[in-house]
Amino acid sequence: MRISAAGLCVVLVMACSGQVCADEAFDRAVAEGLAWLARHQTPSGQDAGCFASFAFSEQCQGAGCLGPSLGEPGNWGPGRGSPRHDVATSALALLAFLGSPDGWEDTIARGLHWLRREQQDGAWPRATGSSRMYSQALATLALSRAVTVVDDDSTRLAAASAVRVLVAAQNDDGGWRYTPRAESSDSSHTGWALAALAAARDAGLEVPAEVFAAARLWLDAVRDERGRWGYSGRGGASSYLVLLDAKLGASMYNEKPAMTAVGLHAGQLCGGDHDPSVALSVPWLLAALPVYRERAYRDRNNYYWYFATLALRGVGGEHWQTWRSALLPALLQSQCDGTGEHPDLAGSWHPLGEWAYTAGRVYTTALSVLTLQAARD
Repeated sequence: MRISAAGLCVVLVMACSGQVCADEAFDRAVAEGLAWLARHQTPSGQDAGCFASFAFSEQCQGAGCLGPSLGEPGNWGPGRGSPRHDVATSALALLAFLGSPDGWEDTIARGLHWLRREQQDGAWPRATGSSRMYSQALATLALSRAVTVVDDDSTRLAAASAVRVLVAAQNDDGGWRYTPRAESSDSSHTGWALAALAAARDAGLEVPAEVFAAARLWLDAVRDERGRWGYSGRGGASSYLVLLDAKLGASMYNEKPAMTAVGLHAGQLCGGDHDPSVALSVPWLLAALPVYRERAYRDRNNYYWYFATLALRGVGGEHWQTWRSALLPALLQSQCDGTGEHPDLAGSWHPLGEWAYTAGRVYTTALSVLTLQAARD
């Protein structure tokens, strides 16, 4: 009899308690998520090694990965995103494998080969429009992490080239946005860029210290006196996807303190672990704990869950344990177990949450695995 990660969570809670049981559930869910991503990596052809945002469904087996999806007609389908996000979703998937590399060496090698092949002068021309700088940051992050896992000169050279492009793209105000050297910045792009540059720094790649100092000034400028980070200005609202629900006459999604999570984590990367404003920021995150309800999507936000996990892990103590205790059931209970007519769904997460609308099932699954890995460590 096959027991899914979600079912295992329930069994473990009934049979035992403590860290060991929680870790078993985390590990099982991560393994199943990675297995789904590996099955849907492009096996051959021009895009061999890509974890495609849209074309992943060409690798689906049997009846395919059909399930609830806000991005498909009739809200039912495999959960495809957009081809312009292929670099970003491939980078996220690679990061998930790099977090648990044992047994996945060939999968990682193919993914890195594709990412390097797509790179031109340190950037990724395939990523256009709103995906351009997000993809630059995510691909830089993946290559920088790979430097510490894979002994490969070509990966180190590709990472160093990507870092130079990302550093050169920093805006005068210290942040990043949709295009290099933009007139203004936002917390979301800045958070991913700092994550990438911190990983590069940790891998021994050259990253000027003044990059982090300038970013710290920008982060301080968009945090209000109550400890909340705005998206593009002090006291501004967090970033969230405005899609109207025709039945409700309102946004499909409930706003979460996503930028406060990003800002708190980004500040930690810049050396702000002991910033007194942390005490003001943490309650905003604990007031919006992860929650899972069957087929509900208004409170699903994998992006927020990921950054809040990183930020609160950095804070530690009781606050971290409170968050982690809510995160475990929310992620494990929402992972697909593959029962019924669509067994190839097993290990993935339906693209129902905010931003999954544009990036699809690969994004949701990779980011969920990354969140579990962060919580496990």
